[in-house]
Amino acid sequence: MVEAIYDFLKPALFPLSNLLEMKFKLLSDKPHEPSLPYASLIEHLQAVVTLVPKLIVTALSMYFLFSTHPLEKCKELEINWIIHILIRNLLIIWLLGGTWDFILYSHISPFYETMKTVKLNKDYPTW
Repeated sequence: MVEAIYDFLKPALFPLSNLLEMKFKLLSDKPHEPSLPYASLIEHLQAVVTLVPKLIVTALSMYFLFSTHPLEKCKELEINWIIHILIRNLLIIWLLGGTWDFILYSHISPFYETMKTVKLNKDYPTW
């Protein structure tokens, strides 16, 4: 019963569920096969449940990241608001990209051994 509930909620817990599975090696041997061309009612409900946390994270991100800089300032071409947006966007990209690179390639990552088994190229690219 608990496993069925976890399987239902697993997509909604993304990416936490994926990180837990990578850390504790809960990855199944065979991937989930989608039921094409039609999804069941449970799969539709699962898709709706999956969207809720993503919508919440998106709304909070939009509020905290983009409401700090009113659009009225952007009506005129000034370096102040351009630099503000450029630095904010670069920090977000570096944070997301750096975290992903750490998970996939860093030897000190707790997911390194698990990810190594599912990579096409097992060696880290050289500079």
